Formats: sequence, C-alpha cells, structure tokens
Amino acid sequence: MSEKIGLVAGNGELPVLAVDALKNEGFTPVCCALSDSAFKLINPLIETYRYSPVEVLKILDHCKKLEIKKIVFLGKVPKLSFFQNIHKLDLKLLDELKKVNSFSDDAIQFKLADYLEEEHGLEILDQTKYLRNLFPDEQVFTIKEPSEEEWQEINYGMQVAKGIAAQDIGQTAVVSNKSIYAIEAIEGTDECIKRAKSLKNFWDKNKSITVCKVAKPNQDQRFDVPTVGLRTLKSIGKNGFLVFEANETFFVNQKEAIQYANNNNICICAVKLNQN
Repeated sequence: MSEKIGLVAGNGELPVLAVDALKNEGFTPVCCALSDSAFKLINPLIETYRYSPVEVLKILDHCKKLEIKKIVFLGKVPKLSFFQNIHKLDLKLLDELKKVNSFSDDAIQFKLADYLEEEHGLEILDQTKYLRNLFPDEQVFTIKEPSEEEWQEINYGMQVAKGIAAQDIGQTAVVSNKSIYAIEAIEGTDECIKRAKSLKNFWDKNKSITVCKVAKPNQDQRFDVPTVGLRTLKSIGKNGFLVFEANETFFVNQKEAIQYANNNNICICAVKLNQN
C-alpha cells in the first residue's frame, strides 16, 4: 500500500495540481479542505474532509487515525478568516500563539510548524517539492514586452516588493510612475491590486500599473510560496504588467493566463533579483 500524505488545502488551483503530482510520485493523498470551494474541487478526485482553518486538533486526530505522518499545506487561507475564528483554536496551540511577538505570517506559521512537528511528530513538506515544474525561469511570456523605461519601473517595483517581503508585511507591490500605489498586507494580492487600480483611476487613468510579486528573503517553502495565475491577471483587467520573481514563484494556469494577457494588453515577466 502506498504512503498516505495529508494535503491541507486552501483556495486556488495549487491543491488540485498537487493531487496529480502526489499520485504520480506513488503517494495516496488525503485532503483536509479548509474552505467550501476547496472541498468542491478536490472531493471528486480523492478522499476529502471539510475542516475550518482553526480546527487544527481535529485535523491532527484525523491524520493519526489514517496513519498519516507527512502533510503539505497548499492554497490560500484568508488571514482575516483565521483571526475571526482564532477563539476556536485548540487551547494548547492558542497558548503557544500568545508567546509570539507579533501575529505576522511567519510568526504564526513557524509556531504552527513547531507545534505539529514537535508535539505531534508530523513532517511538514516543502510546498515546491512535487510542483517545481510550476517555477518558471527568467523570461517574458507575452507578446507585449517592456520598453527600457518600463524595465526601470519594473526594477523599482520589484525592489519595493522585496523590501516589504523582508519585513513580512506582504509579497506584492503595485507601482506606477515610480510611485507606490499599494502594498499587500492582510487583505491579499487581489484586493491589493483592486485598491491600486482605484487610486490609479483617481490620479492618472492613462498610466498602466505594474504588479510585482516576490518571495520573502530566505523563504520557508513549507508556507506561503508566492503564486500568480489567471485570477491575478483578471484582477489587473486590461493593460499593465504582472512581474514575479523567477524560480521562486508558482505560475498556475499558464496557458490560459498568457492567452488572457495577450488579449488584454498585459505583459507577464519572470525576473531574477540580485537581492535574496
């Protein structure tokens, strides 16, 4: 019998893609879906159970019953949803979270990892371990290519994004005219882009936006690996640039995303950064 791996699934395409990847490696994935949409997508494919993002103890008990020793976290879990339900956490884990200096993403995730690995003997797998094919090298994917001036804008935006990522604020910066229109915080990438677009329309309707997505310096690839795809492009809408860090970012729905970009005058670039 093949080894079972627990797939803790948030929103988005990555958990679905992981199902096939894990099967191809000879594993039997069992899913704990953290949202209705994740459950709906994955339940037809493999054994799937529905849990709230804060039902950690129930997920652990279920893993023990199924003799699961390894788990992988994939997909987006809205941080606001986690905070709204934090009172439902296992009391021991809640006590552990009270010890952290802040409720930044890293602080919460590292404490959760320690709890799962040290207290319950589970191994948390690198998110990229079986999905490295979704990490593109440096390239321009689209018909539209940046001009020399636009490359300057891109370089500026990527340095801003890397700076906020280093502070564990977010992983996305939106710039235009070498001005910061929005940086990602608790609201997530799509809402950050929408906020930037509303400001652009107020100040300069004719200037396109540049959306820059990066990994954190020394990114822990068990959690929060940056991801872009068709949904990101639909948030941008028409015109502009989607730029992400090469070899550090999941690019999902690539064929559909590139087609959408070409149809809507959007440039997609993967770029390397000197700073890591």
